[in-house]
Amino acid sequence: MDTQTPPTETKDSIARGIIIAVLLHVVGLPLVGLAGFLIQVGSGARSANLGMAVTAAALNFGFAQLPYIVPAAIYLRLRKRPRTCNGVLLAGGIGLLLTAGCWGLVMWSM
Repeated sequence: MDTQTPPTETKDSIARGIIIAVLLHVVGLPLVGLAGFLIQVGSGARSANLGMAVTAAALNFGFAQLPYIVPAAIYLRLRKRPRTCNGVLLAGGIGLLLTAGCWGLVMWSM
């Protein structure tokens, strides 16, 4: 008699990590911009502008994603989901490289 258990679907995949990272970008980037705006208001800046703070976060996207990508990766690693963690870090790395490449093109064209 064969007592093998049927294969179970795993929730640990690189694609799932990339999807999580994209969703984090959609939610996290505006929050980083809002935090920048609140810092401007708290420091007494005369021309605190929410649009400018969000734009600055978008232009510095490679570094602005650190506050939400790194904790998500650590959380996934602690939950024993290494492939999903790798997907999140892969998407974050691609975002960082694209930002650096675009800034390089902008600076080179000046």
